[in-house]
Amino acid sequence: MSEQPTPEQIQMRVAESLSAVLDKADRLFEAARPEAVYGEPVAAAGRTIIPAAEVLLVSIFGGGGGFGPLAEAAAGTGGSGAGLGSGVGGAALARPVAVIIVDESGARVEPVVDATKLGLAALSVFGGALWLLGRALAAARRGTR
Repeated sequence: MSEQPTPEQIQMRVAESLSAVLDKADRLFEAARPEAVYGEPVAAAGRTIIPAAEVLLVSIFGGGGGFGPLAEAAAGTGGSGAGLGSGVGGAALARPVAVIIVDESGARVEPVVDATKLGLAALSVFGGALWLLGRALAAARRGTR
């Protein structure tokens, strides 16, 4: 039979687990720093160009805990008989949205056109229009019978 962990052991394991989760979360949120949104300025031919991006963060946190024999306790080599786990996961997505151009006439922002996004939007609108047309034609046929 394995011995039950002391409250101090449980507290220490919880603190270690939370510390690990917070360390991983810090690395995930590092993606939202200003350097991720504005790139390094590039100077050439009397102009300075600064790229700008849109950053999206998706994060998921989870955790759990329980008590039971750990591998060491089950093997009879010692161990506290307690288990605890937690986790964090996520993704950071970035896409260019504009460039800031600074020259002798001032500063201006030029948007970056995402042709793929525009194409998908056009297909969605076209598909929705076809669906509505089909529903209208089907309703008209049912009404004339």
